[in-house]
Amino acid sequence: MNNENHFNKTSFARLLDQAKGKRSINQYARDCGVSTAHISRFLRELVDSPPAPETILKLVSSAHGGVTYEELMDAAGHFIHKEETGYEIYHNEEKNDDSQSNSDDFYKIRRKNHLERRERRNRIFKLNILTYLYDESLEFREINEIDNIWRRRNSLFLEIKNQRNIFLFEGPLRDEISEDKRMIHHFIRVLDMYGEIALNESLDPSDRCVIVVDHPDIFERILRRKPKLLNINIDLMLINSREGIVERSEPLCTNFTD
Repeated sequence: MNNENHFNKTSFARLLDQAKGKRSINQYARDCGVSTAHISRFLRELVDSPPAPETILKLVSSAHGGVTYEELMDAAGHFIHKEETGYEIYHNEEKNDDSQSNSDDFYKIRRKNHLERRERRNRIFKLNILTYLYDESLEFREINEIDNIWRRRNSLFLEIKNQRNIFLFEGPLRDEISEDKRMIHHFIRVLDMYGEIALNESLDPSDRCVIVVDHPDIFERILRRKPKLLNINIDLMLINSREGIVERSEPLCTNFTD
């Protein structure tokens, strides 16, 4: 199968420019070990064939802007989507005895990259929230006595004005599926958060849960369909990861007995 048919030159150029960041092409080339001319041609969409996975690994090794190996591989056409989840991998080369080993190595890299991206995203979300609290001159302290059920989700636990606040982070939109499917996917994940909140017996009536998102369309969709039967304090917060600010915060539901 020919990867050229699946190589999205425009998306790849956009991601590569984001990976370069504010550096010059020469500096980025020195940092990642790929020639300046090669990077320049991809940025100008002059190359019809995608870079090899090994080259993409070099490009992402010094990437800025949160660009991942998975995203560059996808734009390069090295993924074929299988339904809505998972991928089938193909390369320009013919399959050989090492194909299984290459696939295993790829998934190890992909998993490592995913974990690093999640940790980086968590740090950005936390920094946004803490900066907001500092700017608002709100006294707070980090707390650790929340039930471990929350540890499964990207989260932050703070006591603000003698009230426990549980910040639950919803991740950014993914590029590999259509906009409509991404919106549905993330809205379903927020519904899953409602379930976790409702079933968590460690919550006190005065606790406040804050669902944090970084996409305005997701924010508006959630706001239009507030939960009606949850008897707990839940707010929705929109942050701008690029600007490092909290843009909006709205209540979703309230503890009726509070």
